Amino acid sequence: MYAIGSDGFLHTLSSANGADMTAPVPFLPPNPKPSALIFIDGVIYTTTSSGCGAVPNAVWAIDLTAGNKVTSWKTGG
Repeated sequence: MYAIGSDGFLHTLSSANGADMTAPVPFLPPNPKPSALIFIDGVIYTTTSSGCGAVPNAVWAIDLTAGNKVTSWKTGG
C-alpha cells in the first residue's frame, strides 16, 4: 500500500501492520494536499490542489522503475 506523508515522502506500507516496507522516498514538497494515488505500470500519479503548503496545483508522477524520478505538470487552477 502506498501513502504520502505530510513531509511529501512516499511510503510503501505493509497492509499487515502499517510499517514502512522500504525507506520513504521524496515525492512532493512538504504539506501538500494530494488526491488519491493511482498506480499504473510502476508509476504513481496524484494531483495537488488548493495551494496547500505553497505546493503548486499540479499533476505529479513518480516512476518507481526509473530511480524514483519525479515529474510534475502545473494545472494553473
